[in-house]
Amino acid sequence: GAGNAADASESLEATLSPETAVIRLTSFNLNPNLRTLMVPIQSCARFGVGIRQLSLRFTGAPALVDQLAVRYGNGQIQNLVVRRQFNSGSETRWIDLGMPGFMDSRCVNALFIRGRSMRDFFHPFGNTRVDVSGMTGPMM
Repeated sequence: GAGNAADASESLEATLSPETAVIRLTSFNLNPNLRTLMVPIQSCARFGVGIRQLSLRFTGAPALVDQLAVRYGNGQIQNLVVRRQFNSGSETRWIDLGMPGFMDSRCVNALFIRGRSMRDFFHPFGNTRVDVSGMTGPMM
């Protein structure tokens, strides 16, 4: 129930250093039509924090992801590598943002995703919900 989720999030936050936290950035839906979505995030404007890692969680119908990218506050776009297929309840690993090997926090303005959901017996309409979380960190 909700108590378990609260307990899990409290134990997770307790393991993080004071300058880092996991925040839910946004949610959006994929449908069976292949398309590219631009999902606004505005991490610095809305939350006052930079993001150093992203994770996406998929629920509902399975999903296919062809491309994933972020646009930073300075306009730079970074392509992110993730596996192609996600089943309901699965999520990406924590994806490092910025330069490889540097854990720098960045203002993330938008997420771009090219993908679609897949209909199956349990999801005849093929709707997938995608929840986007970010790991914050000290601004560099």
